[in-house]
Amino acid sequence: MGNMYSSDIEGITERVVEDALSSFLGRAIDLIFAHIGWILLAIAILCVIALISILMRIFRNMKKKLKYIKQLMNDKSVELNRLILSEVIQDVQKGLVEGKTKSELEKLEREMLLSHHEVDQIQNRLNECEINYFALMASSHTVDVLEDDVIALAEQIDAHMTAMETIKSITKTSTSFVESVQLRYTEISEKIEGLKESSRYLLENLLHHQEQAEQLVQKFVQSSRFDGMKSQKEIGKISMELDTLLQRTLRLERNINVFQEMKKRITDHTEDLLSRETSQLEHDQRRNKVEEMMGKVESQLRLGEDVDLRTVATDIDNILDGL
Repeated sequence: MGNMYSSDIEGITERVVEDALSSFLGRAIDLIFAHIGWILLAIAILCVIALISILMRIFRNMKKKLKYIKQLMNDKSVELNRLILSEVIQDVQKGLVEGKTKSELEKLEREMLLSHHEVDQIQNRLNECEINYFALMASSHTVDVLEDDVIALAEQIDAHMTAMETIKSITKTSTSFVESVQLRYTEISEKIEGLKESSRYLLENLLHHQEQAEQLVQKFVQSSRFDGMKSQKEIGKISMELDTLLQRTLRLERNINVFQEMKKRITDHTEDLLSRETSQLEHDQRRNKVEEMMGKVESQLRLGEDVDLRTVATDIDNILDGL
């Protein structure tokens, strides 16, 4: 019997809870439907606020981008003007530059003037560009196109700067090399003059070689003043020419010293031959051959010509030894 009362109580409790939940949900639904307009309005307001926030962010970013490309264009315009008014370009206009350097600088100047015209056009477009808050898509497209054009022109101006620096570097290298060439030529000339005085030989052929080198040096000096790019290509040639002249001078100096030693050795060897039991005629014949060969060698050395003294010495030794 107790179980029956317990079951009845549980059933009554469940019905009470169900009735309460049903009543609450019904009232809640009635309340929602009663205020549905306000809820939808609130959601709409939140959406509008979010949209405005997004549009404002886009607007600020576009303004920032437009400001950046305007500043970039102004900076590059200043750099371009500086290049056009540079001393290097002015030297071309004054006629102080010639040859390949002149043609390259004139080409660069024409390109820079074209770029300057493009700068003016883009700056006008930048000044006219206004971001319309109510037409952000169209404004965004306009700004993006301007950005692409400004960056392309900025790269073009950077290329002009690189070309200018390359020409200036080549010219500077040629100018600095002039001093080195002149100093080196002077040192070689002094060595040739010293060899001429010590040997008392005229060294006509060596002096002729020296004159050719001097003409190259003078031509290089002249070229470096007005056409650095052309003179740059001549650096290797003139260096090789001075190397050749120096090596020839040193070789000739060495040969003249060896020849003087040969003369003394041959004189001593000849005296030794005369002391042997051989005919006077044979001595005279050998002496005449040796003197003829030595005379020929000395004539070549007097002219400043290259001589193969090793072969000459071998031939003379063979004659003196009677082989």
